[in-house]
Amino acid sequence: GESIGDFLSDLPEQTEIKGHSINWVNDYEPRPESIRIWWGWAGNSDGHILERKAPNDENEGFQQIMREEKGEWTDTGDKLRDGELISGETYIYRVCGYNDNGEGDWSEEYTVVVPSEP
Repeated sequence: GESIGDFLSDLPEQTEIKGHSINWVNDYEPRPESIRIWWGWAGNSDGHILERKAPNDENEGFQQIMREEKGEWTDTGDKLRDGELISGETYIYRVCGYNDNGEGDWSEEYTVVVPSEP
């Protein structure tokens, strides 16, 4: 049969978050509408899982906000206490690949500090 080593090699490779951009609502309401995050496609993966941690939100730890066949995601603040992103806040992201064999290792954590205004 297959050894555990063979099985592990079939899991997705680790990837990393490459960058982000912040989209603001408008000049009159300097509130972040969304944060776009992008990453390298994890080798041997069918798609990716993106998780977000908001240190000042009441929810502890990371929450899954996406499981899709995508290499980027636009985070609009879904699942946050207020349901929206907030100026001056810090958001931490991590991503991993998945395939039929399971999930790969998480990327290093990627921190986005939203400025107080554009």
